[in-house]
Amino acid sequence: MITLSLPSPAELKARLPLPPDLQGKVKSFRLSIQKLLHNPQKLLLIVGPCSLYDEAATLEYAHKLKEVSDKIASSCFVVMRAYLEKPRTLSGWKGFLYQSDLSQAPDLARGLFLARQLLLQLTAAGLPLAMEFVNPLSAYYFDDLISWGCIGARTSASQIHRQIASSFSFPIGFKNSVDGNMQLPIQAMVSASLSHSYLGISQEGKVTALTSSGNPHTHLILRGSDTSTNYDLDSIKKAFHYETLYHKHSPILVDCSHGNSKKNLSQQKEVFLEVLDYKNKAPHLLLGLMLESFLEAGSQKPSPPLNPRRSLTDPCLDWDTTEALLLYAHEALSCTLASS
Repeated sequence: MITLSLPSPAELKARLPLPPDLQGKVKSFRLSIQKLLHNPQKLLLIVGPCSLYDEAATLEYAHKLKEVSDKIASSCFVVMRAYLEKPRTLSGWKGFLYQSDLSQAPDLARGLFLARQLLLQLTAAGLPLAMEFVNPLSAYYFDDLISWGCIGARTSASQIHRQIASSFSFPIGFKNSVDGNMQLPIQAMVSASLSHSYLGISQEGKVTALTSSGNPHTHLILRGSDTSTNYDLDSIKKAFHYETLYHKHSPILVDCSHGNSKKNLSQQKEVFLEVLDYKNKAPHLLLGLMLESFLEAGSQKPSPPLNPRRSLTDPCLDWDTTEALLLYAHEALSCTLASS
């Protein structure tokens, strides 16, 4: 076993601090999402690349997303996906955090620094950021920069992930499991809303006993399964019914990718348009939608030579299609608001 000392979360945050004005922005972003969980008047849109890896291309995408998000702000609240880790079923590239340069060996120390630096740049661009927490320890390095978090299909049942979610001060979504189970993530919502005492690390990097206060801002994400989809209105209603059995009443976010699209790129668009129509039929049930999107359509294998404008992991919609969908959603929702 090879060991490498890493900076503590406090040391990294001291080297790359979040300025006071951006602290205020992040706080405002979190409050906006919290309000939508209790009264989903606007549509929450979690949009962006499956995983970050090229700084210049990511910033180009971010500026485009910021421009369109400003145009549709009266009907939609846009959050950019800023995922640094990727869960691997067997093996493969684990994300920017672990290997920020695919031509070099994995370097977690470098990845921590570059990842925080990039997230600061995205926040400075005026975007709220979304992150999936694969390894809970990474949260301590970036928690001050995140406006919305996700616990994935493979980890919603994990007690460790539920405990760390209970300490977050931002809203968190739990995905249904890969076999389609919707009750496990709802149980996770309940668990994360409670106080926990658990093993973690302090900001100084020491192993310590932590006590969380519980996170009241949790919700369910429907992402389909290995064998079926669950973005139809009946599935959304069924999921909400399961929530009420656990005394939860959070509106639901639909992931247009993964099992719901069968990783078919064009199907993301179809899912988006169909679910958007549900906002009129059952507005209290739908929190929003998630899209995997980047500058160019498709994906590529994580081996050089790389196209920095195309996804390294799951296939993403291209920017033009993404922009058209967001503008369409704004127009459709604006018409609904005007007639109500």
